[in-house]
Amino acid sequence: MNPVSLESEVELIRQVPILCNLELAAQKMLCFVSERCVHEPGQSVIREGERADATYIIIDGSAEVNVGEPDCSLTIDTLDRHNLIGETGILSDSPHAVTVVAKTRLETLRVPTDVFRKIISSCPDAAVQLSRLLIRHFASITAKLGR
Repeated sequence: MNPVSLESEVELIRQVPILCNLELAAQKMLCFVSERCVHEPGQSVIREGERADATYIIIDGSAEVNVGEPDCSLTIDTLDRHNLIGETGILSDSPHAVTVVAKTRLETLRVPTDVFRKIISSCPDAAVQLSRLLIRHFASITAKLGR
C-alpha cells in the first residue's frame, strides 16, 4: 500500500459527516493515531461477541452487517464509504452485537477506542451527529427485521 499523507487523511476525515466539524488539530490527531487497514472480500472486520477495541471508518468499498452464527447468519444492513463500524460496542462498552464482513475490497481507518471516545466527548456537534446516525441505523434495522 502506498504511503498516505497527513493532509490527504485529514481531507478524508472532513468528508465523514460526524467528524467534519472537528477542529483541525483534532482531525490531525485522529489521523495520526489511526491505522489504515485493508479487508479482502469475505474477511471479518468485527465479530459478534468479540470485545470492541476500535471504530473503523470506511474509506472505500462496502461491508455487510450480519447477526447470528456464520452458517445461518442474517444480513441486516450494508455499509459503504464514510460509514462507521464498531461504534456501538465502543459507546456501550460491550461486545459487538454484529459481525461486519467485507463485501468488496474494503479500506478502513482504524480508530482506537480511547481516541474515538475522547473526540466524541470533546465535540458536542460530533456527539449529536453520532446520536442521529445511531438512531437512523437502529430504525433501519428495526424496519428490516419487521418485514
